[in-house]
Amino acid sequence: MKRNRGQAALEFLMTYSWALIMVLILIAAIYYFGVTKPKDLLPNRCLFSPEIECLSYSLSSADNAFRLKLKNNAGDMITVTAINLNNEGSTSLACTKPSNPTNWVHGGSQDLVFTNCNLGSTGFNPGKTAKLFINLSFYPFKGGPSYVRNVQGEIITKVS
Repeated sequence: MKRNRGQAALEFLMTYSWALIMVLILIAAIYYFGVTKPKDLLPNRCLFSPEIECLSYSLSSADNAFRLKLKNNAGDMITVTAINLNNEGSTSLACTKPSNPTNWVHGGSQDLVFTNCNLGSTGFNPGKTAKLFINLSFYPFKGGPSYVRNVQGEIITKVS
């Protein structure tokens, strides 16, 4: 059987168009099931320096609060001079800060609650993953206010 060139070209285009349609369907399925959002696939974690240990944390959209429980492992009683909560987005996370812990004994824990946070405007909706940064400045009791140390913590958690 003899084919003319037009029929061969048409069969060639049809074969590759089916392959192209299958690739487009695959890309649409990947996007639909959220594989393109790796930030939402990250596990919850809380990392600090060895001096301050993260015991527990939660980010609640119900009361617009971020709760953090930290333990003093600095080896001495400490006084916190500043606590700042930041996010990685372009819209700043504005919260009411808790009072700075003073005379925080070694091995003791503190509950820090950041209230009135603008979670909705920063894109932290329920079920989404949030990445937060805590900057904490403190000085040891024996050293005094002249020996301020700064530690930074990173928290990745799902908004409840």
